[in-house]
Amino acid sequence: MKSSVYIFLFLFLISSKSYSQDTLLLDNQIKYYSESDSVDILSFYAKNIYYRADYSRELIKFDNDSAKLEYCFYYDNERIFHENKIYSFKTIHDSIVTVYYNQYSENWNYMQVNDSLFFLSRKHGNLIEKGFAKTIIPLEKLGVFNVLDSEKDTLWMIKYSNFVYPEFITYETQLNDSAFYICDSMPVYRNKESNFRIEFQKNLRFYSPIIESDIFCGRFLLSFVIDKNSQLKNIKFERSCGNGYIEQSILRALGNSFNFECGYMKDKPVNIKMTFPISIHLQ
Repeated sequence: MKSSVYIFLFLFLISSKSYSQDTLLLDNQIKYYSESDSVDILSFYAKNIYYRADYSRELIKFDNDSAKLEYCFYYDNERIFHENKIYSFKTIHDSIVTVYYNQYSENWNYMQVNDSLFFLSRKHGNLIEKGFAKTIIPLEKLGVFNVLDSEKDTLWMIKYSNFVYPEFITYETQLNDSAFYICDSMPVYRNKESNFRIEFQKNLRFYSPIIESDIFCGRFLLSFVIDKNSQLKNIKFERSCGNGYIEQSILRALGNSFNFECGYMKDKPVNIKMTFPISIHLQ
């Protein structure tokens, strides 16, 4: 998919039960292989592999010797989107699962809370993302995650469910002082070698099938506050198309690109509210 665009953990939940790599809780749509099987992705598609309808979610041991997942391809043919996707997963260091989305990847730390619930976390850019899920693979199908800034304030919450767009709730932090639209010295982007729009575009990545057709065009208007401590707060979509996957990508790009020095009024730091128009064309 070609795109042109104009213009978040390392936290662990204390649990009474630490997680063992003997087994992994999987969804019932997993078709898995060892890395040594050298699976041909194209033939994997061509065989039209579907999950068994009578195959319930359970704990699975992948290797008789190590009892540990080495590699896993996840073939998703049940989404509401036209285009099927294969994701791959690999466990490392006994407590991290790497999720590969084409050329992109994410490392998630995980810990078992009970027999059917996992705590997951990761740090990406300036953001901390953490939450609970019923499965590790795929972890995004069923789960609720909070995205926090470096001050541990929640910026937004993501709720995933079966085969529908993720639900978003953005949170408003109560600021001690009012937010201005203009001040004597406006916020300055700290990266002297680039600017905010360029960095936003670099960080705008689409990890999931996001559209029901081959082409998507949409305009968004994002507002946020740069507080007097130079932190990102109070993000809001003033205008959106209602596509949760695109909104998720935009929010992540914003959090990972944010690097502003606060604004000043009469030589004192102040809160500044900014608006950011975004136009996206995917084909």
